[in-house]
Amino acid sequence: MPVESWTLRKYPPDKPSIILNGTDTQWPYDGSLELNHDVDIYTEAITLPTHINAKGHHIGIFASSINTLGAVSLVVSGTEGDSELKSLSSGKDKGSDDKSATKTAEPSGAVAGVRGGKAGDVQMYVEDANLDTFKNLRIRSSGGRGGNGQDTDKFDTGGLGGDGGDAGQVTVAVRTWGFTSTLNERATAILYSTDKDTESQKRKILKDFMTSCIRLEHPQGDKPNHSKEIAILKAALASDKGIATIMNEFRAMIGHVFRQEASAFEAVVGSRIEYSGGTYGLGGRGTKHTNSNGKSGKETIPEVRYCFLQPDLLRQLSLPIAHPDQCSMILQLAKIDYYVGSNDSLKNAIDHLTRLRDRLLFLDGLTPEDPIYKAYRDAEVRMHLLPMAQIISTSDEPIAFAGLREISAEVDALLRQIAGGFDFYGHKTDWVPRGSHSFYDKTTLEMLNHAIIAEKAWTDYRKAEKENSVKMAAVGEMRNQARARADAASDFITYMKPIIEASANSIGSMDFDMKQRKAELLRKIKDQNTVIGRLEPSLGINFADMVEAATMVAFCPNLPMVLIQGAGLVYKSQNEAKIKDDDDDESGIKQELLVKKMTTIEKGVESLVSAYRANAADDRLAEADDPGADKLIAKKEEYMELVGNYKKALGEQSIADVEEAFESYIEAALQRNNHILMYNSTVNLILKKKQDAKASEAQAAQFSDEALAAVDPDLPAISIFMERIYSESLWLLLESLSMTQRALRFWSLTQTDEIKEALKNKPPALLDSTTLSHVRTRLLKSYEKAVERAGKEPQPFSGIKYPLSATEIRRWINHPQMKTIVKIPPVFRETSSEKHPFYGKANVRLHTVRFFTKKADVDGETPLVNGETLLVKLTHLGEETIVNPSNKAFTCVHEQIKLQFQYRVKDMAFNVPGTVDGNIGEKTQGKYAMVGPFASWLVDVDPLYNTGVDLSGVTEAWFEFSGEFDSF
Repeated sequence: MPVESWTLRKYPPDKPSIILNGTDTQWPYDGSLELNHDVDIYTEAITLPTHINAKGHHIGIFASSINTLGAVSLVVSGTEGDSELKSLSSGKDKGSDDKSATKTAEPSGAVAGVRGGKAGDVQMYVEDANLDTFKNLRIRSSGGRGGNGQDTDKFDTGGLGGDGGDAGQVTVAVRTWGFTSTLNERATAILYSTDKDTESQKRKILKDFMTSCIRLEHPQGDKPNHSKEIAILKAALASDKGIATIMNEFRAMIGHVFRQEASAFEAVVGSRIEYSGGTYGLGGRGTKHTNSNGKSGKETIPEVRYCFLQPDLLRQLSLPIAHPDQCSMILQLAKIDYYVGSNDSLKNAIDHLTRLRDRLLFLDGLTPEDPIYKAYRDAEVRMHLLPMAQIISTSDEPIAFAGLREISAEVDALLRQIAGGFDFYGHKTDWVPRGSHSFYDKTTLEMLNHAIIAEKAWTDYRKAEKENSVKMAAVGEMRNQARARADAASDFITYMKPIIEASANSIGSMDFDMKQRKAELLRKIKDQNTVIGRLEPSLGINFADMVEAATMVAFCPNLPMVLIQGAGLVYKSQNEAKIKDDDDDESGIKQELLVKKMTTIEKGVESLVSAYRANAADDRLAEADDPGADKLIAKKEEYMELVGNYKKALGEQSIADVEEAFESYIEAALQRNNHILMYNSTVNLILKKKQDAKASEAQAAQFSDEALAAVDPDLPAISIFMERIYSESLWLLLESLSMTQRALRFWSLTQTDEIKEALKNKPPALLDSTTLSHVRTRLLKSYEKAVERAGKEPQPFSGIKYPLSATEIRRWINHPQMKTIVKIPPVFRETSSEKHPFYGKANVRLHTVRFFTKKADVDGETPLVNGETLLVKLTHLGEETIVNPSNKAFTCVHEQIKLQFQYRVKDMAFNVPGTVDGNIGEKTQGKYAMVGPFASWLVDVDPLYNTGVDLSGVTEAWFEFSGEFDSF
């Protein structure tokens, strides 16, 4: 992935009128200082030179930040008009008798002064502006001086004075600066706080605001001094005034401080702009009269805007603030950082993505009446976009918007993915596919071939230089790769549909199971209310609050999720992702399972209860039990430590039934909520793949044969497209290699990172198809060895029974649809035969699962079912624990596995006509990896398939497993 070439694009190469820079480091402007053409610069961080002189032309600078090393002048003033000060001869040709002589026309009068040139315009947009930098900057956009009229001794009147040129339009806008850049979000929380917020919530956001204000108590230089306002706010917060009064005082003061900030910026910038009309030229003197002076040019009042991070304010800007090709460069760098996956690189990815998210906020709600809409229309030619981009837009809107919307959608999808704690490919760290060796042999070879083709096309394009036909042939080949990528994304969505439907169905069962266990717990709490009341003072929490809060808790997949959530990462939730009605039909997405909000909780009961009560204050508790309700995200170890403390306290009070019910409820709530987060991740992955397919199809449409014949192959959009598709072909290959490695881990139960070992920390910028081909060979060899096991064949077992407890049977009987979820704990080396039927067995894998039940042998008992057989649907819910022979546990998450088992009730036979054995799959090199029993199992005796089924009176139920194992 050749990152270096991603950072800078200039077009046309000889006299660049568009410069796109994607690096985060300060980029010193290296273009010409004397320009005779327009130029637009879209960059992240730029250091301006001492001057850029582009008289009468356009300069546009759109940056995340700008820097100066001293005084800087941007000059677009108009050119001066020519003056004629010499007297002319009479014009009579002395050789007029010579018929071959050329006669010079007699002038009709003295020559007028030329009109002064109109100034060019300057557009500047800076996202994180520094007022000191603008004090070093001077923008000159005055009209050119009019030329003087001719002084003459041949005519009665001299030449007319030339008019001065008009000033150009200077537009400067910054989005944040100083105080606002740090405090805008928290100040907004205060400004938008409602009466629904509790007093404690309001005081917390006020204290958070004050904490962030500390650095403003010691102003530097002549930056606005807010110490007086801060002192007033501190005093108000410490007073005994009512919270409503304090909030009003804060709001008034914040408004005052914001106005101070805006005024300070606007005053400084306004004083650094020259915008007068050009002075007039003097009238010339003749033999009798002096002619009239010209007219002064018109001044043009600069537009200086200081806008907060609000979409409606951004839409009022008369500036094309974002270029789709430059944003694409930043997005690509963010994806590389996300792929690397270290804490530092992940923070870089988040920084890039949030920057793009904020930059593109204006797109939501955009209308043709907005000033920014017209600005993009006016800038369309200057931006040098692909003309065929209009194919993908049904409206007549500016071309840039289609590309910017695609980028915005992908940014939101990636932010949701990161916030969920998932890796670059959208998976949890312990997710494993169960594909076979032959499947990954075929898949990785296919991806490798795509990468080789894309790499050749990219190389041909770069080396072709001026050979346009070679370049365009390479672009055509890359277009085909884009179409293949679109097809792959569409195939993925089709593949995911049954998986997401199964996931939604199982969450429904988990939801009912959790509510059953919660009801059981609440009944037992009521019975032991006096004892529990004695516990609450020492625990520091109302026990009912703990129970309700647990309904909302889920575990974060990894640490970065905690870091990101704690940093207040904002992104569009699934609900805001514009999932249309047809998405439900097409992808099987259930809107009611989409989580509205996630809040990270810190260690300790106070954080848990505070977050729970905050949801209560927001009036969200009415739906706290619903799957799509807000989730409180916790670290597994910290939350389980908290739960353990409660279990211990309950145990010490000799209320074991409450302790058992509490543990059972916590387990069910966590299982449901974690599956809901996984469901949301899968939905996000589907949405992202849909966006990938749409974008790839649009890219392919842009590069039709007709379009390629009409465009310059050196356009930035084309080279960026070429490199992006090449990079993504490598990522697809890496994804298939990553899936192969995960599948290998599931087979071998080892943590060896074959990819990392093979690449030796080679940076993504240096990866190519040859390197990844070597990785593929190494991985497949390791996989083959793991499957063959080098002669260490496992031992078979058959008919091991795992009985349901009386409580589990009761829940099953009471379920209106005759379903229940049974979680089978794992076995370790120290597990005794009294505690578990799988004692002494490691790496347990299954090929058969059966489920039996029977009623008490009592006269008059209703039969289990009217027919001869009972059909049981069994679902392995996907998350399981496998313990290797070294006694190390591996948590693995994969797709759910459904099977049927049907047996004859009278003798429990399953190998006679009309029965179905519970075959879950055997290990062969061409089939899927075998799963284990230590997971949650959904048991479903569907009345639709079991006429007259009646579970009342059931006294026994058990699983029966057969498969293979290793010894500890």
